[in-house]
Amino acid sequence: MEIPEIKLNRAKELIHTSRHISLATTNADGSPHNSPMRFFFDEKLEHIYWGSNAEALHSQNILRTGQIFAALFDRLEVGGVFIKCEGGHMLDGNELEVG
Repeated sequence: MEIPEIKLNRAKELIHTSRHISLATTNADGSPHNSPMRFFFDEKLEHIYWGSNAEALHSQNILRTGQIFAALFDRLEVGGVFIKCEGGHMLDGNELEVG
């Protein structure tokens, strides 16, 4: 599915101006878990980064499943950016280990 350029540009603008992201994960019992947090993307908009305690429920869910659904939105406008992604964690500050 090709995204119209105007929508793609709006999505990029929202990514660059948003301060918070909502990360949805799945608990071990199958129930949903959602965590709002501060974030940033890399320059190519290929990776999402955030800081989180490794013992937090969403962190444990990501380590267990490797699955995340992220949502960004503007409180004043309709719509948002919705991203299905695979999760990982930083080991020693340099190396990314995926789920």
